[in-house]
Amino acid sequence: AVFVGLLRQLTDVCGSVTRLRELSVGATVRVSLLRAYDLRNADFNFLGEKSDVSDPFVTLSLGLEDKRSKTVPDSLAPEWNEEFEFHGVVGDLLAHPLLIEVLDEDVIFDESLGGTEVSTEAMEELIAAAAGRPPNAEPRPLELSLPLSTQGTIVLKVVVTELHEP
Repeated sequence: AVFVGLLRQLTDVCGSVTRLRELSVGATVRVSLLRAYDLRNADFNFLGEKSDVSDPFVTLSLGLEDKRSKTVPDSLAPEWNEEFEFHGVVGDLLAHPLLIEVLDEDVIFDESLGGTEVSTEAMEELIAAAAGRPPNAEPRPLELSLPLSTQGTIVLKVVVTELHEP
């Protein structure tokens, strides 16, 4: 409680997360991977022709951690409804954007269906909101519909659930 109170005072004084980076404050980021739609079909049928489906899964990278979703077979509009938590020091979590890659799972090699990212600026805003949140207040996630680099859209929620001593 004392630590969180200190964080609130620092963000009030600084108005940004710059000081939080310098103090090596720990954070927990929760990503709720909801769904995607209008994905590119990447599979072939037994005749070697393009089929109307893919077997998509998602990789997420933030800070020093990588996560992988389950595979949804035969879908161009998969629903995952999975949650992933990333833990780390604020400076590490903000060193790079949250990277999201949708892939088609295949026997020989997995093919990219497109990628996107949540910017470091958006992540900074979430961390600042967590630092300014009253005790016991429910964190409010940022819901995003992000276009993929090739075709399709991915929908997810991102929230900083807590700030803590590293």
